[in-house]
Amino acid sequence: TLIKEVLMGRRGPKKGAELAINPSEPVGNSRNPPKSIENNALAIETWNRSVEQLVLQGTYQDCDRFALERHAICAALIPKYAAVCFKNGGYQTTKTGYTQVSAELSCFLKVSSELRSLERALGLTPESRRNMNLGAAEEDELSGFLNEAG
Repeated sequence: TLIKEVLMGRRGPKKGAELAINPSEPVGNSRNPPKSIENNALAIETWNRSVEQLVLQGTYQDCDRFALERHAICAALIPKYAAVCFKNGGYQTTKTGYTQVSAELSCFLKVSSELRSLERALGLTPESRRNMNLGAAEEDELSGFLNEAG
């Protein structure tokens, strides 16, 4: 069987003591902000608002924490890049006289795009919520028939 494992690869779940899952421990859905954003008030505010919205929608899970963390960071970066763009303008002129997009505007556009993408993925936009059919419970045929019958 060792030769078979080497040639074909080990298939299926690991056996016994090798399993990392302990079903007696609760999974939990921690709503606390991650340490990476603890020193940024805007990121924490965004985190708390987003988590609250996802909990109300019934879609919040621990596996979304990384995406939510990136969402909060992007939301905190946008005003900073925007302020620099408003102050200095969004374009810069090179030594040769060529006008190009400034680094700050480029970062602003990239972070804005990432934020929109994360909002769609997490269900934080009206369109993404419609696509997820949140709050709209579908009526099965039997329930419809019984409701019609009165």
